[in-house]
Amino acid sequence: MRVSMKFTVTILIAALAMSGFALSTGTPAAAGEAMRYVILGAGSLPVGFDSLIASIGGRVVARLDEIGAAIVESDEPTFLYAADALPGIAGVAEDVALQIESDPVSGIVVEGIDGIAVEGLNPRGAKFFGVQWGLSNVAADQAWAAGFRGNPVVKVAILDSGIDITHQEFSNGKVIAALSKSFFPESLPMGAPAYLDVHGHGSHVAGIISTNGISFASVAPDVKLIAVKVSGRAGFTTLGTLAQAIVYAAGVGADVINMSFGSSGLSKDDLRANHLKQVLWLAMNYAHSKGALLVASAGNLAIDWDGSAFKQLTKFPVQLNHVVGVSATGPFFGDEFDSIGVALTTSGDYLEYTDYGKSVVDFAAPGGSRTTYLVPFPGMPPAPADWVLSVCARFSSSTCASGRAGTFMVGSSMAAAHMSGVAALIDSAYGGRLTGDQIVALLKKGAEDFGKPGFDEFYGHGRINVYRSLTLNK
Repeated sequence: MRVSMKFTVTILIAALAMSGFALSTGTPAAAGEAMRYVILGAGSLPVGFDSLIASIGGRVVARLDEIGAAIVESDEPTFLYAADALPGIAGVAEDVALQIESDPVSGIVVEGIDGIAVEGLNPRGAKFFGVQWGLSNVAADQAWAAGFRGNPVVKVAILDSGIDITHQEFSNGKVIAALSKSFFPESLPMGAPAYLDVHGHGSHVAGIISTNGISFASVAPDVKLIAVKVSGRAGFTTLGTLAQAIVYAAGVGADVINMSFGSSGLSKDDLRANHLKQVLWLAMNYAHSKGALLVASAGNLAIDWDGSAFKQLTKFPVQLNHVVGVSATGPFFGDEFDSIGVALTTSGDYLEYTDYGKSVVDFAAPGGSRTTYLVPFPGMPPAPADWVLSVCARFSSSTCASGRAGTFMVGSSMAAAHMSGVAALIDSAYGGRLTGDQIVALLKKGAEDFGKPGFDEFYGHGRINVYRSLTLNK
């Protein structure tokens, strides 16, 4: 029996307030108000789909034939019901708008040096390598010393707010312009590519994964990046946009797909809501079938996703199939007050921000903590030395206007980026021929088992260690 995917979603008020997760009500469009809908075909879109949609007052925005779905627009108040009655349609839902969880920004900008990209540049020679503690935490520096720097055939797609290709760390083809794409139209500086980052989050994430190494080192300096823009200045995106972006990234050959975002709210008990969620499941399945590794952040709300209060909700994308979830750790392992980004004291009190639970955490990686301000270099203002330093997008802040600056951020988004960089480095060692599942198997071999022995709710299989993953059992 076909079910119209028109629903209301149950969500805890506290989670809604903290995450900024905005939901459509499921009501039909008012006259003259254009609405977006996600349509799922019965295995595939029916023959003549575009014409069928036009006949009931709709317009096809995007066809996702790879997963038998489409994104359409209509200002007809009865469109949802008319589309649901079309032959060969499994379900119709209003697209769900959501605000990507934000990661705190310190507001402190460090000025990099002028330079040009030089092939084979030693990442340890980057100006700020000494305060980029996350790189040594995952043993990236040991991997570089052993000859593992990445391979240009390996491509990491950054599903985010775009990438600032005017920054010197992304010059000389670091970002593959021909494959980069925006699914989020917004006003930009004249002549700028549609995927330009004017928010800052995407560039910071990308800078952790791969840079030219002039001022800011990165995990996998020789791999290439694909900017896939799914959000803009305000940090909003939609479920349909994410499905489009995942299918696109996998289709253009991304080896790793980084999703440093997440929201919560779809009830596991609402069968109609699950029809809508199925579109994202199908997109994930498609990417997995293409051999891509999907990486997502666990979240920043200190939520136990295995606890009774939240286990009836689905956090996406991290709880969907084939997605590797990453929790955030701090730099001071062994210190009882900062053993992980969430920081457990000896009494077991839960102090920090990262989400946790075996259903959302597969591995742990550097995301930063919130305790220590130091002066990293003479003449600099005190900076949060246990945050993560990376690229600052020049159009996101007037203080970043030089195109060589960086800033400090903290969050599980940064942890996911470290994971994606490590995954790309591992894949590079095998010529880019590994599948996502094969990369995960090597990640498990190299992971350092912190916390409870074995798989646990804070670290998953452990904190990633790329040198161990590349050298154990080789």
